[in-house]
Amino acid sequence: MRSQKDDEEAARVRKEHDELLQKDVKTRQRVLDLLGEVEKERELKLGAKEKLTALEKRVSLDATTIVWLHKERDELLQTTERLCS
Repeated sequence: MRSQKDDEEAARVRKEHDELLQKDVKTRQRVLDLLGEVEKERELKLGAKEKLTALEKRVSLDATTIVWLHKERDELLQTTERLCS
């Protein structure tokens, strides 16, 4: 009688242990999946930062060019006015 109860208890404990191991495997896989998603997000953010930096440089160059073109236009207007007068 005692041996049968012990066997039943041991079987129950093994079953619980197996269930916990299965849950652990699922949890570990979920953690790995989440870490993969985080890494993708980091890569996307890094790509976005690089694009932003490139755009900022281009804006700066464009602004410099616009200032230079305005200066050239003003000088041409002055030259034209001088020649016409």
